[in-house]
Amino acid sequence: MKKTVWLHLVCWLAFGATALSRDALVAFEKIMLARSVIVLLSSATLFYYVAWVACPYLSARKPLSFVLLLVLGVGVYAGLRVVLLEKILTHGTDLKSASFILNFWNGIIFSLAACGFYFTRKYYREEQNRQKLQNELLLTELAFLKSQMNPHFLYNSLNSLYSQALAVSEPLSKSILLLSDIMRYALEETDATGKVPLSKEITHLRNFIEMHRLRFRHKLHVDFRIQPEHVDTTTIKVLPFVLISLVENAFKHGLFTKAADALVIRLTVDENSIFFQVKNRIDHNPVKYPTPGVGLGNVRRMLALAYPDRHTLDLDQNSEFFEVNLTLNLP
Repeated sequence: MKKTVWLHLVCWLAFGATALSRDALVAFEKIMLARSVIVLLSSATLFYYVAWVACPYLSARKPLSFVLLLVLGVGVYAGLRVVLLEKILTHGTDLKSASFILNFWNGIIFSLAACGFYFTRKYYREEQNRQKLQNELLLTELAFLKSQMNPHFLYNSLNSLYSQALAVSEPLSKSILLLSDIMRYALEETDATGKVPLSKEITHLRNFIEMHRLRFRHKLHVDFRIQPEHVDTTTIKVLPFVLISLVENAFKHGLFTKAADALVIRLTVDENSIFFQVKNRIDHNPVKYPTPGVGLGNVRRMLALAYPDRHTLDLDQNSEFFEVNLTLNLP
């Protein structure tokens, strides 16, 4: 950033020195320095006005707004230069239209340079972001392939433990079975966009809740509702484990042993969007878990990659309650 600022300063100082030396070749006058300063400041102002104000409209495919802003900027630039350079500095009595036209065309030249600067900079930034994304995808794929070995081994081991625990404790064996199903869900193939049917996410969300019910010996109070009740969720695709991760966060930091403090989970589905709400009473003495879980930071990152500009994640917290509201806009 500092290098870029210095580069801009050097370029504009070189431009100003060129203007000053050009005037000096004609004749030495006391107003020469003032003229060069006006030329430098007006040119730089127009350049950055076009680059940072007008060009974004062209980039956003709003050519009419771009043209209007461009004409306005160049017109003001040309008019001020005529007034400052000819009317004030030279004490002229007339404002020559020829001088205005000449300054207007000079402004067009600076505007073209500003457009070239803006789109060149935009191109290089997009290339850097694209390269960064490709590197992240490569690292993610490598990490995924590496992580496939241990979960498969653990999944098979859980199936073996289930058959052994069945003769010892039915709740324990059921917990192992639920955990095994959740792990199998984590290993399932997704579609080309990395998503799964919403119905599968709901099924394993219920399994996740049931596993915690068993942990608390059915003293856990959860109010989970889907609206509308009979909505078809098999054709709607979502990113796996996003909804489960939000509920996991509530289990880690919430208190649900009383009916009045029930964990509230709402899933509202329509043809255009999915709304998911999780509200829990805060446990001020939570159990310390040996592993941190997915975390809301990772959830934000996953949503940014899978639903760019098509989601909102709002967190609301006070001294007693914590609430998460997630909206996914469907394509």
